[in-house]
Amino acid sequence: MDYFIIGDIHGCFFTLSSLLQHWGREQEHLIFVGDLINKGLNSTKVVTCCRELLLRPYRFTVLKGNHEYKFAAYSEKGGQTGWLQQGGAATIKAFTAAGISIEDTASWFKTLPLCYESDHLLISHGGVSNHIHTYNEDHEDSVLWNRKPLINVGKLQVHGHIPLKTNRPRFDPGSHSLNIDTGAAYGFGLTGVKVKADGTIMQIFHKPTDSRDIP
Repeated sequence: MDYFIIGDIHGCFFTLSSLLQHWGREQEHLIFVGDLINKGLNSTKVVTCCRELLLRPYRFTVLKGNHEYKFAAYSEKGGQTGWLQQGGAATIKAFTAAGISIEDTASWFKTLPLCYESDHLLISHGGVSNHIHTYNEDHEDSVLWNRKPLINVGKLQVHGHIPLKTNRPRFDPGSHSLNIDTGAAYGFGLTGVKVKADGTIMQIFHKPTDSRDIP
C-alpha cells in the first residue's frame, strides 16, 4: 500500500479538509506527522476529524507531536507555561467551550505512536538524529522535540516539527529526509506527500492556508 503523509496541521481544519481531497482512501495509508493542535483556530475540529476517521475502515495513523505531549502533560500536572503561551491556553478554552473532555482527549493523545516505520520509510514528528534518545519523550533529541540535523537511517525519513514557512517541503539528500512542515498556522500552507511503498516520493500537494484557520 502507498502512503499519503500530511505535515503539521496546527488547528488548520479547513485547509486540511481541502488537502484530504487528494487522499486515495482505498489505496493509500494516510499518516499525520503530529501537532494537530494549537496556533490555528480550529484544533477541536481537527481532533474530532481524526477520531472520526479512526472509526472508519481506512488505513489511518496519527503520530504524536510535541503539542499533543504538552496537552497531556497540562491535563495531568498543570503548568506548561510556555506551551500555554504558544496557543495552548486558547486550545484548552476551545475544547472546554465545545464540551470536549480535556481528560479524554489527553488520554487519547498519550496513546498516539511516536513513529511509523516500514522497510523503506520512517515517519515521525521531528526526525531521528540520535538513536540513543530517539523514543525518550522527555529528551530534547527525541522524535518529539528534535531540531538537530537528521542522520541517514537507510530509508526515507518524512517529518515535520520545524516550520519552513514556505510553500514547498525540503528534501535533504544527506539524511535522505523530507521536512513537510510548511507552516500552515503561519499562513504558508499545508503540505501532503504521496510516497510509494518502496519509499519513492511520487507527488507533493500544497494547499494555501484557509483564512478561516488563522487569526
